[in-house]
Amino acid sequence: MSFRNHRVGSALGALSVVLGAVPIVYIFHADSFPHHSLTETVVLIGGVGGSVLTALGAGFVGSRWWFLATLAAAVDVVCLWGFNP
Repeated sequence: MSFRNHRVGSALGALSVVLGAVPIVYIFHADSFPHHSLTETVVLIGGVGGSVLTALGAGFVGSRWWFLATLAAAVDVVCLWGFNP
């Protein structure tokens, strides 16, 4: 793996974790967001889906940490089942 691919893979993995944190913040602080179904759809599906896609992109590029990045989306799904807003 070249240095450029390593940097891109690491950046995609970090982006995956950040996108995975957005739905968790929304779940625990839902009262500070506007109450629209579009907001929930964009935050929850966009955060989880974006997290999965960027983690898989990191794995495709060749990052060694791509599996840990997919765990961010798994934590989101577990929190959605347990703490449904």
